[in-house]
This record gives sequence, C-alpha cells and structure tokens, in this order.
Amino acid sequence: MANDWKQLQLQFLADNDKTSITAREWCHQRGLNYQSARRYIKMRNAQSETAQSKTVRKVENIKGENESVKKTDSL
Repeated sequence: MANDWKQLQLQFLADNDKTSITAREWCHQRGLNYQSARRYIKMRNAQSETAQSKTVRKVENIKGENESVKKTDSL
C-alpha cells in the first residue's frame, strides 16, 4: 500500500494539535503500521511548535510580572 506521507504528516499534526493524540494511537485508529509510519510522521515537529508557543507565553508572563513589580515599587 502506497501512502502519501506528507499528507499524513499534516493530518497527524492537525489532529495532535487539537487532541494531543500520540502518533501510536493515531496510527492505530487509521490502520497504519506504527513502525513504518514513525519514519515519516515526526512528533518533534508538533512538539517544537507547541514548545515555541509555550515559550512565548512564558516570556509574556515574565514581562507582565516585571511590570507589576515596577508598579508596586513606585507606589
């Protein structure tokens, strides 16, 4: 069976983003062999996108905390 792995990668990333489903569970639901699919479907792409958004949120929180500390110091 020939698979379009690029399309499957995009579908997995979309499903993972919505539901945080693992690659193993996702492959099982679609009848794909996980051992074959893991060569093409990479979790790290989804993880790096998630990590980047978490980093942005952390930086925003730190900035917000610094501003609130400055406001209380000036009072």
